Order: sequence, then C-alpha cells, then structure tokens
Amino acid sequence: MFMIVVGLSYSAISVAQDQTLRQIVRKSAKNMKFLESIGRAQMEQEMKSTVMQIFQTNAETLAEQSSGAQPSLSEEEMQQYLDQVIEQVRLDNKPQRG
Repeated sequence: MFMIVVGLSYSAISVAQDQTLRQIVRKSAKNMKFLESIGRAQMEQEMKSTVMQIFQTNAETLAEQSSGAQPSLSEEEMQQYLDQVIEQVRLDNKPQRG
C-alpha cells in the first residue's frame, strides 16, 4: 500500500511539473511572437523611411532636370501605396490555415 501512495505522490509531482513546464513554454512562445512583431515593426519603419527618402530625392531630381515637373504621385499617395505593399507582403507571408 505504501508503494502505491508513493507512486501516486510522484505521479502528482510529475504532472504538476509538466504543467509548469507547459506554462513556461507557452509564455516563452508568446514572448517570442511579441519580440518578432517588434522587430518586424522596426524593419518596416526603417524601410518606409528609406523608400520615402528615395522618393523625395527622385522628386527633387525630376524637378531640377525637367524644369519643375512634379512626380505623378504625391508624398501622401506614395506613403499609402507603401502601406498597401507592406500589408500585402504580410498577408502573403501569413501561414495558411486549413
């Protein structure tokens, strides 16, 4: 009888440790996703900044070389287009469920 009680006791301890381990893994996975989203947001912001700098430089060059001609897109329209492209890339990279 004593051995059964000891066995049940060890089983209970093992299950409790497994539950704690699962919670730790789940929490770590959530933290990784959070860090990944922060990194992705930072990269997107840097990319937007770079693209907009290139856009502004090219707009200035176009104006200088063509007696004041302006680009066909405004800066705001370019920003909207860039946001659309980033969103499409996000959707394309999102894992498919099914």
